[in-house]
Amino acid sequence: MHDPTPTLITVSAYGYAGPSSRVRVYDWLRHLGVPSTNHDYLGAADASFRRIVSRPGATLRAEFGLRRLGGRLPAATLLLSRTATPLTTGALEVGLLRAARRGVYDFDDALYADRRGGVHRIFGKPRAWSRAVAAADVVVAGNATLAEAAREHNDAVVVVPSCVEPGDYVAKDRYDIDGRPNLVWVGSPATEQYLAHLAPALARLHETHGAVVTVVSRGNRPFPGMDHVVRRVDWSPAAVRAQLSRADVALAPLVDDEFTRGKCAYKLLQYGAAGVPVVGSPVGVNRTVLQDLGGFPAEGLEQWCERVEDVLGLTPVARAELGRRGRAAVADKYSYGAWAPVFWQILFPDLPWSAPAGGGTSPVHKHPGDER
Repeated sequence: MHDPTPTLITVSAYGYAGPSSRVRVYDWLRHLGVPSTNHDYLGAADASFRRIVSRPGATLRAEFGLRRLGGRLPAATLLLSRTATPLTTGALEVGLLRAARRGVYDFDDALYADRRGGVHRIFGKPRAWSRAVAAADVVVAGNATLAEAAREHNDAVVVVPSCVEPGDYVAKDRYDIDGRPNLVWVGSPATEQYLAHLAPALARLHETHGAVVTVVSRGNRPFPGMDHVVRRVDWSPAAVRAQLSRADVALAPLVDDEFTRGKCAYKLLQYGAAGVPVVGSPVGVNRTVLQDLGGFPAEGLEQWCERVEDVLGLTPVARAELGRRGRAAVADKYSYGAWAPVFWQILFPDLPWSAPAGGGTSPVHKHPGDER
């Protein structure tokens, strides 16, 4: 363990099941090997207004807990991910960041481009984001596009990509295609809309090649025009590992707009870590990651069909080489191990970095309720 032991407090609106908080907070804690106290609001995969209304008691406790936190922050580094609470205009985040000995604000989506109406007009992410960015001692952005937006409010901005741990994935070791080609997509209910855009192309690949699409997600929405092609698997880390190891081609589609150009290509990195050949939309940082992985960029439905067919038409040896290239690129450029010294210095600039014993095995992380 590092000596002296640093004090770290993390705040996020989601628990470990939330993709952003898992990747940008909790997996970092595991790899850095530093004890922390974590405030994750309701501890759920999301903090939607529907969930808040359904759990009024837990919501009140979460709000009061955040407001009691200020007295502990002057001696601590605060890592605040996205927002502290969905019921925010940014004032709470500003207060927490300024109270901390070192206030670190991390974000991995184009929150400044969230222009939803309704209740989101009151608790708007763009306003809360800009205020938090301006108040932080240092801002950590998931890619260069996000960093450019943040630098309009704060000069102290560092890019740290959303990272993966290659050892968490089963390296694909068979590249023969037995029977129907298995195309895989991993994501969340909120991002299934991007896969739905490919329905005509995927239905055509089913007709011409017998391809099926394995969707690993907690969602249950229908996919008009390709429901007969889709096989659903409920998301879990174990399910992701298992399904990627069996996939022939991994899919990463996006539409091209201001919000998607801020995405951090995490899906592609998961695919690369598992050694699966990838086809993806060259939107935002996806373009760079596709190049690093040796992936196939695709724009438009016709090109999506062609690029998937290109991968299926390769020899098993050639597909295996793509898999090896992807795993190597992830380990070298997008793994927690590659970025750990940088992230440590962001959190604790006065303490030297040394890799924790056990390769980043997580110590006990305390939630506020653990202390009572």
